[in-house]
Amino acid sequence: MFDFSEKSLAEIPVVVLDTETTGLYVGQGDRLTEIGAVRLENWQKVGKISCLVNPQRPISPQSIAISGINQAQVDQAPNFAQIKPELDRLLDGALLVAHKAVFDAAFLGTEYALAQNQPPQIKTIHLPNPWLCTLTLARKYFNFGYNNLGNLARQLGVRMGKAHRALNDALATAEVLRHLTNKLATDHKFRTVGDLLFAQGEPIVAPPLPRVDLPERLADALAQGQTVRLLYTAQQTERWVTFTPRYAHRHRYVPYLIGRNHETGYDEALQLHFILSAELVETP
Repeated sequence: MFDFSEKSLAEIPVVVLDTETTGLYVGQGDRLTEIGAVRLENWQKVGKISCLVNPQRPISPQSIAISGINQAQVDQAPNFAQIKPELDRLLDGALLVAHKAVFDAAFLGTEYALAQNQPPQIKTIHLPNPWLCTLTLARKYFNFGYNNLGNLARQLGVRMGKAHRALNDALATAEVLRHLTNKLATDHKFRTVGDLLFAQGEPIVAPPLPRVDLPERLADALAQGQTVRLLYTAQQTERWVTFTPRYAHRHRYVPYLIGRNHETGYDEALQLHFILSAELVETP
């Protein structure tokens, strides 16, 4: 499907993308707030997407400070399932590129999994495109000192728009990619996509949702879209939560159940081990 190994980047479709998120930890239920991507064919821009995304959960104060994207903006934005058809067309058949690609791949893989019309606990890769990481290439083959996107852009003479907005960062990453790969071709003879993926080391793909073993009542509620009343303890405080599970995930091997808290109207991540009991909420 992605027979890129003997071709150069100029001979294949490449999509360079960047995401903004509610926080740093996809395994704790953080979600996309913005995606920006540009499609290149023979290094020419042939398509792009730039849109806010409703994460259905609160944005952390740290993320608001970094990106400037606030809760009111995303609450009015489309959810990921609504923008997915346009994104599918942009990504179709392309090599994906990002700065710190494992981060963007994890978030985008989760969004793709949740947008499917099947139980989210099914372990399927919904976004099979291979990824190339400009951060990894910079770390392994160059000596820039700091390898964040802003410093690479400065060192390489790449103009940047407002940092930490997705499309601006994607466009800057595309130019950084061009500079890095030209130098890698000259200095290391890395001329094909296969060369670059080998140089990168470990393959990067958007992972499926992890398998999380849930107690029977929670597993049933997740599979059937049922609402449950949970007794939850955290920070030495017990509380009851009316909760509709959406999916389960892991952060540093700790399992979380993520779903809609009916009191707040937003999604919340509950550490599975701190759920003391669950009872089905009977619907009229």
